Amino acid sequence: MKTGSPTLPALIHTTVTALAVLLALTSLPAQAIGRLAQVTIVNPNTGVRLPMYYAKGQYWVAGRPGAQYAVTLHNRSGDRVNVVLMVDGVDVLTGQTDEFTGQNDGWRRSGYVFLPHARDRIAGWYKSSGTLPHFEFANVANSHADLTARSTKVGLIQIALFRQRIIDPVAQVRPEPSGQHRNKVSNEDRLSEEAPHEQRQTPVVSHLLEEVISIRYDSRKNLIAKGVIRKRRAHPPEPQTVPQSHNVSYVPDPR
Repeated sequence: MKTGSPTLPALIHTTVTALAVLLALTSLPAQAIGRLAQVTIVNPNTGVRLPMYYAKGQYWVAGRPGAQYAVTLHNRSGDRVNVVLMVDGVDVLTGQTDEFTGQNDGWRRSGYVFLPHARDRIAGWYKSSGTLPHFEFANVANSHADLTARSTKVGLIQIALFRQRIIDPVAQVRPEPSGQHRNKVSNEDRLSEEAPHEQRQTPVVSHLLEEVISIRYDSRKNLIAKGVIRKRRAHPPEPQTVPQSHNVSYVPDPR
């Protein structure tokens, strides 16, 4: 073995340390997630953001059953965004339970329209009576979704983001008129310009599903049991060194 080359125990120790650091980083809580729009889960009474953890291929948030929460969104784009929010498998505006589809689904479904770079908070269910019951972290046993055979969706918050794009009609390029047809074409153009507004082509609004953000919630105790939240190990106290003294003394022998 060459002098200065790492030994096998040293390599094993380095690998284990690197893996431990990687696992620790993957379990660090996040404050906001999302690409087209930033999404956070907050306490509606204090405004404090609840930490989100990424594990098992999805995001998690710890919530005490019965505690209220709200969903905040920040449109990061320069376009209008239609937001469809589903909690425990139920659309918070319409009560629909079907899944999101593709293009223009955001137009057929009711949603919250966020202007470019707008921020807002969605705090509860929309009811026909005008009331707005707050979102609450639910248990499967007493949730509305469980009673309607949608228990697999309990504990799931889904936000579908539909970017609104205005597509201008494709302008048809006409050849340059010549000779005897020049005046005729010019007259047609003039009549077209004088035509009523309803007869002209209007821009088409397209709603394209660009992103679906899914966040699962559960109690902190259950998330620890699932390994989503890693409990910090208590470090043993470091040994205290005996202070050095030039005047060394000893305990006298018993008499």
